[in-house]
Amino acid sequence: MHYSHSILVISAIYASTAFLKHSQEFNGEDTNKFINELRKIIFQVIEEERNQQASFLPHVLKDYDIDEMPEHKIKIYQSQYNLKFIEKVAIDLVDFEKNFDSWHCGLN
Repeated sequence: MHYSHSILVISAIYASTAFLKHSQEFNGEDTNKFINELRKIIFQVIEEERNQQASFLPHVLKDYDIDEMPEHKIKIYQSQYNLKFIEKVAIDLVDFEKNFDSWHCGLN
């Protein structure tokens, strides 16, 4: 499955807000305000991109013959623009970071 580049970036930002939210070092009212404002922006971007899908989807899939692209693949791509999917990708990113860090901690 091809991930939307926007969804990968948004998921990474969402994952970073989770790190901040659970951080003991940065715990506080200012951090919570920052996280809430950042997540509002994330939700706003998701909504804007979902509304623009009809116009940008052919551009995103330009490397593929859209007429030969199975409808279910297009629907999979479109279904990425929701909070549940973003949370899943964010969790996957965090899990990857943890596994990578334990495997090769010298690169951090």
